[in-house]
Amino acid sequence: MSVTLATTPHSNWQQLAPLWNALGCAPGDDANPEGWYVGKHQLPEGHLLLAYTSPEQAVMNAMEAGTPPTQALHKWQADAQVLLNIAKRERKRSILINLELVKANPELVTSAIARHLGHSVEGQQSLTVEPAKDSDPQYQLISAVAVEKSSSAKAMKSKLDSSAFKISGLKKNSSAQKDIDSLFLNLASVTEPKETQVPAVEIDKLEQQHADAVKKLEQENQLLMGQLHVVQEELERQISVSTTNQTEAEKRAAILQKEHAEVRGALESVQAQFLELQKDKASLEKQLTKSDAEKATQANQIKALKAATQTNAKELSAALQEAENLKQQLEDTKASLEEENQLLLDQLHVVQEEFEQQMQASRASNDKLNETYSQLKKEHGLLERRLLKLRESLETLERTNKVLNGNLAEVKNALAVTKKQLAEHKRASEESEKQGTLALASANRRISELSNELNAVVRSTTWKLASSLNGHEKKVTAKRKQNIEKQALEIANSGLFDQAWYLEEYPEVLQSELGPIEHYLHVGAYEGCNPSHGFNTLWYLANYLDVVESGLNPLVHYIRYGKTEERAPTPGSIASLPAPPPFRT
Repeated sequence: MSVTLATTPHSNWQQLAPLWNALGCAPGDDANPEGWYVGKHQLPEGHLLLAYTSPEQAVMNAMEAGTPPTQALHKWQADAQVLLNIAKRERKRSILINLELVKANPELVTSAIARHLGHSVEGQQSLTVEPAKDSDPQYQLISAVAVEKSSSAKAMKSKLDSSAFKISGLKKNSSAQKDIDSLFLNLASVTEPKETQVPAVEIDKLEQQHADAVKKLEQENQLLMGQLHVVQEELERQISVSTTNQTEAEKRAAILQKEHAEVRGALESVQAQFLELQKDKASLEKQLTKSDAEKATQANQIKALKAATQTNAKELSAALQEAENLKQQLEDTKASLEEENQLLLDQLHVVQEEFEQQMQASRASNDKLNETYSQLKKEHGLLERRLLKLRESLETLERTNKVLNGNLAEVKNALAVTKKQLAEHKRASEESEKQGTLALASANRRISELSNELNAVVRSTTWKLASSLNGHEKKVTAKRKQNIEKQALEIANSGLFDQAWYLEEYPEVLQSELGPIEHYLHVGAYEGCNPSHGFNTLWYLANYLDVVESGLNPLVHYIRYGKTEERAPTPGSIASLPAPPPFRT
């Protein structure tokens, strides 16, 4: 699988070319691993090797290339944030490394990364990295001050370090640990007035060391009692280092005072030489112009040297005062941490007491559980004996069940024959009841018609005296026809008679001279025919005997009275109400 290299700006990644070749991620001739990843939504396939330098080193490299430190630091923070986001988003296929640690441990880092990526580096020659040249002392000082003033840059460096690929046994890069004395000597060799900046840098370093120590101690105070002694030893070591650094600062201040005295002596010597030059003025008239120029130059240098010496004295006094303040802060911090340690010890004792109480409660609970277990064991023995008896009873029941099953089979056969006979009898009874109901309805209808006719004859005495018998029969026939037409009209308007369905269900109607409704009124209702899906003739007559007794057509009865009385036209349509005893005429 391929490996792609990405670095922060001004990283001088070219110095590690042997390592990139060993890992198979060396950039091409025209490729630049710095900044290509900014604004990229689609990253290359394979593994990603993300490398970063410290902000101080990046700023120094940028200044050597002619880039202003502020611009370089801003660019480093922006690109470092992008690298950090990639490392978090692509955790499974990315490795974040510190280039300064790589330079100090090239072979160890190469082997660790190769193992992680599953690559083989066997047969590779020992990796040697060409040491970087020393940076300009002024650039070192400017980069340190710029990063110290940028809290966001320091925070970004901490985030990168915490997310970096962890490799055990690494040694720190000695070139990254700045030697303050060497820096002081280098600055002194460049220009005298800049010597006064050394104590301020030293104080910044002491403050940074103090802040790191306090932060580390605050984190370690949250550990258990077993790590408390380690925290105390680390605190004492940090205080010892701070005291040593303060002593060194005082020594350097003394050295500055001594050098100041030497400068003053040199000034007096120069003044003596100036007097000698005045005595030889007569013999050096030809060089008067040149001597005057040198005299003016020397006077200016001496004046500047005096001003610088006075400035040095003031700044040295301020540095000593700041060192004294720092020492007091360290003592206060130590006292505060000792109080917190005592508080942690007290809390630990409380936790231990609570733990002992919980252990006692746990022992009591275990004793109770043991007693319960013994009781359950006894009950288990009783249950096993009961289970044995139940199994014996079950075997007896199974034998009895086999005998009963044989008898049950014979009973089932006899019951099946009886059921079959009952079903046949029931069908015959239902058919007989159906035919009886229909016949009774037909007879009642005829009786009703004749009764009506007889009543009409009895009431019409005048008609009997004036009419012959043949005329009476014609009137009765006409009235019967009129009654049939009235019923047919009521049925047609009810929506309960489906003529097409009636003809499809009873095709013999087509061979008669009657229409579907007339056929139902004269014949169909008394043969058990239904006018539609919405009305069951036979069921209506069987469940409402008063309709049978009335002699009225069942559908006409439902239209005139049954619907109002909430009688059911079909099984299950609505709850049937009991039929009223008298029939309405």
